[in-house]
Amino acid sequence: MTTTVLGSGKFGKVMLAKCLRTGNKVAVKTINKRRLKPKQQNTLHKEVEIMQTISHKDIVALLDFFEDSEELHIVLEYCDGCDLFDRIVQRGRYLEVHARPALHSMLRSLNYLHRQDICHRDIKPENFVTNKHSEDVKLIDFGLSKAMERGDGRSLQRMTSRVGTPYYIAPELLVGEEYDTAVDMWSLGVVFYIMVGGYPPFNGSTDREIFKKVKKGELDLSDPAFRKATPAAISILRAMLHRDPAKRITAEEALAHPFFDSLVASPPPTNPHKVKTVADKPTSSETSSSIIGEQSVEASLVNASQDPASPPVPAVHVNKEVYNLPLDVKTVRTKPTGKQKTGKQTASVLDKLKAAKGVLLNVMEQAHATQFGQLFASGCHVGP
Repeated sequence: MTTTVLGSGKFGKVMLAKCLRTGNKVAVKTINKRRLKPKQQNTLHKEVEIMQTISHKDIVALLDFFEDSEELHIVLEYCDGCDLFDRIVQRGRYLEVHARPALHSMLRSLNYLHRQDICHRDIKPENFVTNKHSEDVKLIDFGLSKAMERGDGRSLQRMTSRVGTPYYIAPELLVGEEYDTAVDMWSLGVVFYIMVGGYPPFNGSTDREIFKKVKKGELDLSDPAFRKATPAAISILRAMLHRDPAKRITAEEALAHPFFDSLVASPPPTNPHKVKTVADKPTSSETSSSIIGEQSVEASLVNASQDPASPPVPAVHVNKEVYNLPLDVKTVRTKPTGKQKTGKQTASVLDKLKAAKGVLLNVMEQAHATQFGQLFASGCHVGP
């Protein structure tokens, strides 16, 4: 273990380490169990259990973990890319030629999870790690993920817990319906919209305003960025953001969408020209409402194994949030005002989204109903 602290939070820290057997760099997340409530410890163990079952080149991997009476140590792979949110901020918005392979790799990771009956439930740009040498991304953070169970008839038992992050949460989850993996596809649709347009599709000055727009599901594609998009790009975007989850496209169906027909024939350049440069990132005062603050660093991991039988190849990722440390239950209010289309306006809305980066409506399972109940009691909930 080195003395390099990659990140810290209320419940623990992430340290840079080296595997003595291979010499590869790894990130070790150490969590103080004494600071966790029993239900929080249970949630953390469930996350580890899910990660142990996952082996895919587009999904993060768990290398090992150790536990004693006081601490839990989670060994993660380590990669040198930034997360997708930072890359969007750097570019302002994605050109379609670069968005295509990134979306394809995101869909591959979700298709794998969904085929394993796992719902991620917190798909957002911050939870994808980019690669310096390609447009592919890798999925991280399984703190809210759920391994769905099958009933006696072998049909999947749908979920009811209301979890997620503002801007990306699916409408059926907000109105209290039972839901399935289709919520991940909605969230991915929001991510794709932000990549292409540079701002979120369902905006508001408060979470309540955002939720009302999400529940309506009215998609505005009048921005020049979308008018210039190909019909195939608009088609897959609409398919992912279909208001009816039963009619929403699945990850498997999306991978066969015509939007990806040119992916193999015309790969994007590895060092694409930036669309625009976003101004300085938010200051510490702008991010003071963040749960863990802008100076913390996330050490996440990348699963680079090519198939379940081969060992993962370590990679490196350093980011600006502690990797999935248990957080206090809070909702951070952000105020992106309306559609932001170009220049400094686009930078402004992205900066405001970044100020709320990584903040969950609800972090621990036992607080989900309480937090949403308070919002709905104040007028957010309009469903049955």
